[in-house]
Amino acid sequence: MDQESDEPDYRVDGTLAHEVASEALRNNLDAWEFVTPGIRRFRADHVEAVQKYIDFVWNRLKQLRERFNYVEMEVEQHVTHPDEPAFYGTIDVYFLAGDEPGGWIYAEVIDYKHGVGVAVDVIDNGQLKYYAHGLQCRYPGIETFNLVIVQPRGFHRDGIIREWSITGKKLSKWASDVLLPGIRTAQEGKGEIVPGPWCRFCPVKIVCPVLGALSKAAATAPTSALETLSNDALGREFELGKAVEIYLKAVYTEMSRRALSGQEGPWKIVRKKADRQWIPGYQAPRMSVPMSPKQAEDRLENGKQLTAEFAHIPPDPGVTVVGIADKRQAIVRTAIDFPNLVCEDE
Repeated sequence: MDQESDEPDYRVDGTLAHEVASEALRNNLDAWEFVTPGIRRFRADHVEAVQKYIDFVWNRLKQLRERFNYVEMEVEQHVTHPDEPAFYGTIDVYFLAGDEPGGWIYAEVIDYKHGVGVAVDVIDNGQLKYYAHGLQCRYPGIETFNLVIVQPRGFHRDGIIREWSITGKKLSKWASDVLLPGIRTAQEGKGEIVPGPWCRFCPVKIVCPVLGALSKAAATAPTSALETLSNDALGREFELGKAVEIYLKAVYTEMSRRALSGQEGPWKIVRKKADRQWIPGYQAPRMSVPMSPKQAEDRLENGKQLTAEFAHIPPDPGVTVVGIADKRQAIVRTAIDFPNLVCEDE
């Protein structure tokens, strides 16, 4: 679970957290029991988040057993569709409940989100409805589906545990009217690619024709034309800009991966620009808010005195990958010099 990977850190961390959570639930363990030298990425903040999820699952099981005579719990189970081969998914945890053996009338679909940056809404959530319909295909008598997102590390106005219910009839209608036609349209190559914040999680965004075209258009568009846009059009351009940022980040990540693996191209590895930092452990007096040394010089009367005494330039600021036109001198990369080189963003 701690092998080298080209996946972004957030995806690697999320996969690891899900693996730990599923093993803990299957074997009645706590998250801290997975903190070992063999799983170096599983840190204290991960332990706390996963444990909140584990605790919620066990508490919900207890609550359901108080409401129903029969309750079953499943962990990391696959769902499919009898009429649609492309339908496939894995539910983190689900409960089936009823008052007679096998007479399931209530279900809960629980999805664990390990991410920090994007708080996921549960209301009318397409991913959870997709999972629920897969469960519905297996157990068509379920009358109510309760959908739950547990996201301990992401801030949301509704808290870390968010729930929303839908009847079996409404779920079935959504699947027949929206979900299944959408799957078939996408398979036929007739669907429209709509860029947006969701592109961040797409594994093939770097080869997306829409994102690539948007990026090229943004690079060549005259800024003077912005003055002629209506407010609505300007707002749409801004939203598309977020998708372009996601695409460019993916381009940079892939370029860095290739450069650091020794591939040649119009790029080079250089030393990062070294910014002054406070000496580790130093807390500057008279700072009501955290400031960098540069900010302290600009805002405080004794800022220059403070930076002269308590700021320094790190001896090794690290490296980054830049375009070939950058004026900084390239570092000649060898396996001896950089056995575990990790590129950081500028």
